[in-house]
Amino acid sequence: MDIELNSRFVFKLLKRHLFLVALVGFLFAGILATLEIKMQNQNYKSSGELVQNDNNYALISSYQQFVESKSFLNLLDRRIDKGQWKKQNTKGSYSVELVNNNSGNNTNTPFFTINVLSKNKRYSKYVAHEAMMLLINNIGKYISGANISIVSNASNARRVNIFSAIKKKVVLAFLSGAGLTFIFIVVHYYCVGKIVDNKFVENVFGINNLGEMRLSDKYNEKDK
Repeated sequence: MDIELNSRFVFKLLKRHLFLVALVGFLFAGILATLEIKMQNQNYKSSGELVQNDNNYALISSYQQFVESKSFLNLLDRRIDKGQWKKQNTKGSYSVELVNNNSGNNTNTPFFTINVLSKNKRYSKYVAHEAMMLLINNIGKYISGANISIVSNASNARRVNIFSAIKKKVVLAFLSGAGLTFIFIVVHYYCVGKIVDNKFVENVFGINNLGEMRLSDKYNEKDK
């Protein structure tokens, strides 16, 4: 007699083995996430906030151009060469950006942020601090009317959100692991034909369950 797996039986199997299915899914997702994190380049970002004291917002765009210029980067490299990281291999492997802290409809704000990215979190914080001090001490030589103060010092560097990039892969890994596990369970019951409960015959073979009959102990002993 052919076995026909209907939706009711499949749902019962899923409900019975939900923990195992979910566990294998999370295991697949965890392994993939670990491998992706190790393979991806780890970048750490440190940020420091500054303010234009006289509310001359127009100057911030000029600050941005200055920070991204070769002149500023050369000055920053020279400053780093005189500091504690001058003999380190990470020296020079960083990027700097200046971002205007516009939020919502507030397009005129005197606050802005300097972000530094590198592969070393301590180095990112160090370079962010040096970049902020360099900007404050030298911007007046290039732009008249510059009047900058530090609002918050360079923050402890945090790893750039790598999970947003691998989120889809992790979800697919979870679904693959859980799906393969459940398919294996269904195939196992299909091939082995193990009776799960008193509804197994009705759910799988499509035969109405008319009742149950237990063999007496005497009959079992004779059969042996």
